[in-house]
Amino acid sequence: MKIINLQELKRYSFDDLLSLFGVSKDKLSEIIKNLLALGVVKLVVQNQLQQSSHKNIYAFTYVGVVMVDNICFAVYPKYLQNYQNDNNRSILKTLIKVIKKYEHKKHIQNLGSFDECFNFNLLSFAISFIKDYATYGLYEHKKQFFDLNGDNEIHWDKTMSDTSVYFSNNAPIYLDTFSINKKINERNYFTRLHAAMLSEICDKLGDILTLVGLKHIRLSDEKLSCFGDTNYIVKQIERELSRQFVTYRQNTLKMMKKYLSNSDYGMGGEFISFVGTSSFHMVWEDICKVYFGGNKKPIEQKPKWYINGIVCEKDTLEPDIIIENKDENTIEIYDAKYYDIKFDGKTVYQNPGVGDVIKQFCYQLSYEKTYKVIKNIFVFPSDTENNQNEGFVEFEIFEGKKIHLLYLYDQEAFERYLKS
Repeated sequence: MKIINLQELKRYSFDDLLSLFGVSKDKLSEIIKNLLALGVVKLVVQNQLQQSSHKNIYAFTYVGVVMVDNICFAVYPKYLQNYQNDNNRSILKTLIKVIKKYEHKKHIQNLGSFDECFNFNLLSFAISFIKDYATYGLYEHKKQFFDLNGDNEIHWDKTMSDTSVYFSNNAPIYLDTFSINKKINERNYFTRLHAAMLSEICDKLGDILTLVGLKHIRLSDEKLSCFGDTNYIVKQIERELSRQFVTYRQNTLKMMKKYLSNSDYGMGGEFISFVGTSSFHMVWEDICKVYFGGNKKPIEQKPKWYINGIVCEKDTLEPDIIIENKDENTIEIYDAKYYDIKFDGKTVYQNPGVGDVIKQFCYQLSYEKTYKVIKNIFVFPSDTENNQNEGFVEFEIFEGKKIHLLYLYDQEAFERYLKS
């Protein structure tokens, strides 16, 4: 399956997407409608001159992989300069691992807000379903029977009730014994169903599985239609659930039922599946916390509200990362910023706003009451190992103070984050 490369927040016209996706105008309109509902895409507000051309401009507010029917596209972070050269998908694979780790740490369901629009996400489901198989194997149906003089552990109740006993020096002796034999029935209906379902899901997702660190599984050539229509299969699963008391097998059956109960994927008949995040700025913040260590240290001072003679304190400022050296009474302030700053020689744009700058200076002013602030830094992601960009921010009302700009090599930061 071909995977189309796109970039977060880059502007694409309807015609651009038409060329990239290779579908009809009506089909693309339906896809965009669903992606807008999901929040994967936003309509860019245009000025009056642009609006007169009646051509919509779109930007993807998402990092990760999305499938729409048989179309798959990867949205790379906005700061990456050479995302088109990711031919072996190594950057994308690392990004997905990082996002999945962040979600696991924060106990986040994949794009939880998306669930309000979609009850079923095939890619997210496939990750859970395949990992369940990797842990427990195929659904087992064990048939229990007794072996006469078998090699397994003796079943004494059966032996004493159904065989003859002999005594020697008042000690009972059994010449014949029964033992329990549990044989797995590999042709069991649910074992076969599980194998067929895993194979069908892997066939649907194809090469996308490798992007999320999973292998393609081919366990069966049977089609789900061989097991009956959907209603019949669901009833068989419900019947099996009523007599299955092993928790992990119950979970496998429930996942099988969930897959069958969601044969109509997406909205308006569209099959849409995804893995990624619409909040990569939060992922970057967590990456920086792991990279630099340190911790959060809320500022002690709080705004005081005086109302009708009553004084109330509420809320305070809290930098992303603080590194404190108690022995030397120094402190370093780091704030993770997910921006891709541009500078054309005269104007800087796509930079943190004046509110961010003022807040960062306020951090410093507050901590200077107790510590010597030796570093005050904005940390930006970079896809260049030896980034030549350097600089700082000054604001005249904060005389003599600077916020330095640090460009952190993303692959080094990702590697440390994944190992943590």
